[in-house]
Amino acid sequence: MSPRRLGKGSQKKARFERLKEEIMRFVTANPGCSAQSIVANLSHDRIMRNHGLTPRKVGFFIPRHL
Repeated sequence: MSPRRLGKGSQKKARFERLKEEIMRFVTANPGCSAQSIVANLSHDRIMRNHGLTPRKVGFFIPRHL
């Protein structure tokens, strides 16, 4: 077995926090926007392509975490 590393999950937490900040920034600038427009902005304009974002995931994320 490999030794356990300290700070496990820190990258996941950092991505989560960045996602929260970016969604809040976009929604406050564009009230009434759809989940699809949020995903388009994050994926194309904010270079978050590798996060696997879909409108469905963003739709579930907003009521749970914001």
